Amino acid sequence: MFLRQLRWIAAGFAALAVVIGSPGVSRADLVFVIQEYDTTTNTVVRQLSFDPSNVPTLSTPLSQAGWNFQGIAFGGTTTSVSGPSDFHSLTSTLSARPTDTGFSTSIQLRAQVTDDGFQNINPGGDGVFSGNIANTSGGSVTTLAGSSTLVGLATLGPVTSGSGGGTATYTPANISGMPGQFAIQNSLILAVSSITSLNTTFGASVSTFISTSPPAVTVVPAPAGVVLALCAVPVLGLRRVLRRKTA
Repeated sequence: MFLRQLRWIAAGFAALAVVIGSPGVSRADLVFVIQEYDTTTNTVVRQLSFDPSNVPTLSTPLSQAGWNFQGIAFGGTTTSVSGPSDFHSLTSTLSARPTDTGFSTSIQLRAQVTDDGFQNINPGGDGVFSGNIANTSGGSVTTLAGSSTLVGLATLGPVTSGSGGGTATYTPANISGMPGQFAIQNSLILAVSSITSLNTTFGASVSTFISTSPPAVTVVPAPAGVVLALCAVPVLGLRRVLRRKTA
């Protein structure tokens, strides 16, 4: 059931440390979404979207009245800002804490990001898409589920990991005919079973990687007539030599 819930969204969470740390900077190709999802009614009860200019970070976390999770913050890196390359990655962290009063374990924290600014230096070549997730929550019993999508080409996961440093690795996907530009979407769902400490913190990370290789070179054979003519050249030269010796 928990893994099926993850498939509701084709996106994931991530962050851009360089960009989100620069006030006033905005990129249309990076979009962040945070949601609280009620598992008893199967509905999204709260949702906010951000771009890199206003996404919550550790220095400016999100705390909204009435939300189940407080102190929500993103962090991480992306190589989409580096231009065309044969290797790209999207690595992110998410942190939060439970609300001080009335925390409900039926409310999940879901986070997503879409980055469509990746440029491939080997268009038409093959690629390998891989990644992993980690659950760094403490003072609680939690389950983290994650999936990642190379939009229009392949999806990794879902996979799950437990709290206290649990990790899970995606089974890599081989891609044929990589485009010159592509998007990566990452998704995480944090479900809390119980709170075991007054100092509870929730933490999660996701990393995705794509490496590409140049297209295979196709050797076109020469026309048969050309091959025969080339093969005859040494023979003709040999005949001339023989004639000279006979004379």
